[in-house]
Formats: sequence, C-alpha cells, structure tokens
Amino acid sequence: MYHFGSFDVYCPWDVMNYLLDLQSDPNVEPGSYWKNTSDNAIIRTFIDYAGIFAGAGYVTRSNREHGEGRSDVAVYDSVNSRAVIFEAKYSRRKEDMEKDCDRAIHQIAERKYAEDLEEDYDSVLCYGISFYKKRCLVREWRKSQLRM
Repeated sequence: MYHFGSFDVYCPWDVMNYLLDLQSDPNVEPGSYWKNTSDNAIIRTFIDYAGIFAGAGYVTRSNREHGEGRSDVAVYDSVNSRAVIFEAKYSRRKEDMEKDCDRAIHQIAERKYAEDLEEDYDSVLCYGISFYKKRCLVREWRKSQLRM
C-alpha cells in the first residue's frame, strides 16, 4: 500500500495476489507483490484475472446486468452465500483517482447493483476502484454510507 496525501493507493497486482493468497489462508497478511509491471494493461489484467476465482469454486461474471445497469465484475460464492461487485474507473490523472473511485461507488449505488443480489446472498460487498498507470485506489461501499 502506498500513501499519497490523505488517501491510500493499492497496486492492482498486489490486490490480485493478496486475494489469491486469501483463498488458501484466510489469516494471511498483505505482502508486496509488485514486480516489473509497467503500463495500463494492468487494468485489463485485473478484470481478466477475476476469472481465476472460477478455479477456486466461485462464479465470476463480467459486464452482467445488476439492478439498473451492468457492473464491471461480480464474483459469487454460493457456498458461503456472499457476492462481491467491482466497478472500476480509469483515471486520466493521478489527482483524479479519488474522484473516479467515488464515481465508481456512486454508480454502484445509483444503479442498485447490490440490491439485485441481496435476496439471494447474505453478504454483498461492493468496491469502487480507480486506476492510474501503476496505481490503484480501492474503496469499499456499504449501503449505509451513501443515500441516493
């Protein structure tokens, strides 16, 4: 994790590898996985990388309808009755990351992505993500945080 001003920035590669480690050890601490990534292709890799969840027994869907729109990535764990929604935004400048992350969260709320899943899952987690070059900002959203 990197600290810029008043916010934390997570490297997408670190996030993806940490999620992989969590599958085999729920108590694992985050580590530094960052090695030689160099361009915005990491955004596409993040979206495509979600497919690895399928190998761990999760169902992963990209650009599927939820609520009143289409989320970027949704991961479903029917065994444990939980789902995760990811909405990602590309930032044109580093200074826009916080604003773009907030835009992703507002999109999740406004288009009611989580509401579509609440009847079928005990837990629905939502994350807004913004990317700029090698940087990534991730924020969790809970319905109680934002009133639409």
